Amino acid sequence: MAKRPKDLIALDVASVLFDKSKSSLRYYLKNGKVKKYRKDPDKKNSPVLISKAEMKAYLAENGLPKSKSSKGRPKSKVVSREVIKQERDEARNEVIMLTAQLKMKDEIIKMAQQHTNDIKSSNVLLDNQLKDLRVDLSLQVERNEKLENKINQLTYFLSLPWYKRFGKSLPLLNG
Repeated sequence: MAKRPKDLIALDVASVLFDKSKSSLRYYLKNGKVKKYRKDPDKKNSPVLISKAEMKAYLAENGLPKSKSSKGRPKSKVVSREVIKQERDEARNEVIMLTAQLKMKDEIIKMAQQHTNDIKSSNVLLDNQLKDLRVDLSLQVERNEKLENKINQLTYFLSLPWYKRFGKSLPLLNG
């Protein structure tokens, strides 16, 4: 069995890629100009694939027209002032429209840059607020630890029998 190339593509993809109709591609396959492969070689109704490299090579040798006469009938040139004016006006309108689109896209880019700068500055502010909150949190944790320590001392003092507490002062008053 022949080795299958790795650059196999479907006919519809090849028709877009090489700017050829599917019927032209089928003609090349039928007449042996390009070798055909099947997605599943064991099934006859499996989709047909072709090698991208083989197709490029074939079109490089045979795909281009041999002379100018094979390009088809040349377009007749109309040299009418009305047609020229109409084409000029259409071109001007297109230039105006494209200029307006360009200005609009420039405005969109400026707005996006401004939005990006706003987000960056808000990120800086949020980072500063986060640092401040972390400092506040650490201070609150220290304060809570001190209060918890005082509560533990008071609880211990109050759990003593009355005769052991009798001559002593409350721990909260000592500092």
